[in-house]
Amino acid sequence: MVTICRALEVSGSYSDIAKVCKDSGKPVYITDKGHVDTVLLGIDSYERMRSELELLSVLMEAEGDAANERWAPFEDSCRTLREAFEEK
Repeated sequence: MVTICRALEVSGSYSDIAKVCKDSGKPVYITDKGHVDTVLLGIDSYERMRSELELLSVLMEAEGDAANERWAPFEDSCRTLREAFEEK
């Protein structure tokens, strides 16, 4: 279910709106003059979304590397990682 609030309602009921975000895990759309202007999202949902976007970015980069044959043999990758950890 989508939650929509008018901007005029937000200032007086922030706590209630924030609770809806936290409890439902879904965004609340805030409208101004009948158009969506802002989206309010609980911090847990925001952090999850940010992590998912970061992971997708890494996967897309890896997919591009594979498509362009930019890869190294497994043994070479293990050796590089081992050397990096030994330096620390």
